[in-house]
Amino acid sequence: MKNTWFHPVILLAKVVILCVFFGAMYVALYKWLVPEVPVPYEYVNPNQPQLVKRGVVFAAYNKNWRIPDYVVRYLQELKKTESDIVFISDNPVLPSEVKKIKNLVLYARFEKHGEYDFGSYKRGLNYLLDHHLLKDNSELILCNDSAYGPFFPLSDIFHKMNQRNIDFWGMSFNKKFQYHLQSYFLYFRNSKLIQNDLRDFLNKVHREEKKDNVIQNYEVALTEYLNQKGYREDSFIPKDVPFADMDDIILSLPIQLIDKYRFPFLKRYIFTHPGWLVLSPDCFSYIHEKFPDFYGLIISDLKESQKKTCNLK
Repeated sequence: MKNTWFHPVILLAKVVILCVFFGAMYVALYKWLVPEVPVPYEYVNPNQPQLVKRGVVFAAYNKNWRIPDYVVRYLQELKKTESDIVFISDNPVLPSEVKKIKNLVLYARFEKHGEYDFGSYKRGLNYLLDHHLLKDNSELILCNDSAYGPFFPLSDIFHKMNQRNIDFWGMSFNKKFQYHLQSYFLYFRNSKLIQNDLRDFLNKVHREEKKDNVIQNYEVALTEYLNQKGYREDSFIPKDVPFADMDDIILSLPIQLIDKYRFPFLKRYIFTHPGWLVLSPDCFSYIHEKFPDFYGLIISDLKESQKKTCNLK
């Protein structure tokens, strides 16, 4: 029987296998010894539409320079509503993370600007308008990564709210400081409002020293500013809901709102702020029972958020 060990084809195959093996080992060792570094990053989807019927500006921030899976799920649900998404994150990013959203967004920018969500809203809206993607019949959503969900189809909510004779609406309202729609999810339907008044308001956004200043100067002020311009607004959570005078009803009664009104979100703040942790066990149990696929996403995000990161100079 002939010895085939030294046959040229066999030798070539063995060399290829060894090269692949040691190449993979080198890549793994390199990644272990040289960690990926976060960088400012801009992504433009090559398939840019000529017109955006419903634009979304999604504001994000992640101290670990990642795009959490719960955010990817949120974007997927927005995409199901035939919306075009601009993703603006107030931090640099690990480049390998961007592939998670490339098929979901038409544009993404990752850089530290320090102006919180309203700074991201400003940059996202300017991108849409500067590239002439919003027309007279276009609609706009401003939303951020401060909530888990949506637990119910957003298209059902959009259909319900668009039956009302209003110019803009929010998922919920708050009466802290004064009545206002909360800025984690805002929907605008009036083109003059979007292209003129909202843009003018957002272009005045600048860096604030305290988060409370952001809330008062931008979140609270926006509803009042647009009301004074004559625009009509409403809230998905009814304004006559029991305990409506309670500050931050979506934090105080999260399970009741989901059960009774099919409210689609659960604020991340409940699981991260010491003042609200008392509600966490009930919320964990409820989500685990009712929405088990989201339970895993929440656990994964909270574990990741506890990791310490180095400070980049």
